[in-house]
Amino acid sequence: MGRRPLKPRIPKRFVIGVVGRMLSGKNEVCKILEKKGFKVIDVDKVGHRVLEIRKDEILKMIDKNILDDQGNIDRKKLANVVFSDPMKLQLLNKLTHGTIKELVRLSIEKDGFYCLNAALLFEIGLNEFCNIVVYVEATDEVILSRAKLRGFDEDDVKKRLSFQKKLSDVKDLVNIVIYNNSSIEDLEKEVESKVFSILNL
Repeated sequence: MGRRPLKPRIPKRFVIGVVGRMLSGKNEVCKILEKKGFKVIDVDKVGHRVLEIRKDEILKMIDKNILDDQGNIDRKKLANVVFSDPMKLQLLNKLTHGTIKELVRLSIEKDGFYCLNAALLFEIGLNEFCNIVVYVEATDEVILSRAKLRGFDEDDVKKRLSFQKKLSDVKDLVNIVIYNNSSIEDLEKEVESKVFSILNL
């Protein structure tokens, strides 16, 4: 009697990509998902690691005067350089995005529920890993109000926003839009009705 063929194991992995402009509320949405058991991968922090991995190339090709007193890349100095020069921003992305994508891929290899907190989800290509993509939307007025409360320079915020994708740019690439223009309670209700209801969580 022959052996019964083994059924291939179906990986039990589910990845939600959370994208949106700065101060839109991506972190808050990810915290809500984390409470439901999702492991949050903060792609911004992965990017910080990659800056050090690719430091020599960044200093050589973008600007050598961006180090802090400890010899590490000062992200504020780097931001001031690249957000004032689109060519240098493009070069920085070329130097870092491939490494970021690979490190994220390694972080979600195992079975589990993952949330990718990534402002540059599409630019890096991380949407390829996602089962669904959630866009967190906030109006310019709300974003600038939050920026003021947190002590950000308004002109700096406007400059950064000009480089970030609006909902209209990616509406055909996202599955769910979460509006975050009021309270945390309202945000939780949005996530509950639009995300958890679909996933039966």
